[in-house]
Amino acid sequence: LLKQVIAEVKGRSSSPCQELPRLLVWGPEIDDAPFIEMIEQTGANVVIDDICLGTKTNWWDVDVTPDPLDGIAEAYLDKINCSRTYRQRWGSREEDLDDRFGYIRKFAQDYRVNGVLLYAIKYCDNYEFDAIDVKDYMEKAGFPGLVVEGDYTLMSIQWMKTRIQAFLEMIS
Repeated sequence: LLKQVIAEVKGRSSSPCQELPRLLVWGPEIDDAPFIEMIEQTGANVVIDDICLGTKTNWWDVDVTPDPLDGIAEAYLDKINCSRTYRQRWGSREEDLDDRFGYIRKFAQDYRVNGVLLYAIKYCDNYEFDAIDVKDYMEKAGFPGLVVEGDYTLMSIQWMKTRIQAFLEMIS
């Protein structure tokens, strides 16, 4: 079935969504599907993410090891770049940022994104600190970024929606 869908999509002459800005969403454990829907309702397509319950933890393969738990532990501790996980810093600041966030730049390039939406949940200090570094890193790589902060309530939705719409106008 998937092969049929892929063949059908490749055979399309045009897509109604081609004109919309393509976004990468970065952030912590965003388990709120209406949040992603809200982003898309503002006039964007979320084409890739780097969130804890999405690509960040499910993209990487687990190596086959004699003890399967060793492979799983190694994948979680070494392959997943998470803001909450300490990693030894090395080299210049640029080298360190490339080591920590280079895979995000590759996602953005591979998925031809027009911008990066960085979502930080209030009081999740690890992500709030990294959001600025990720934004700067991605902007130097040619991908505009917007940092928005939410608190997992509906009170900030309209404010966030307005900021996202303004961002989309800037990158369109």
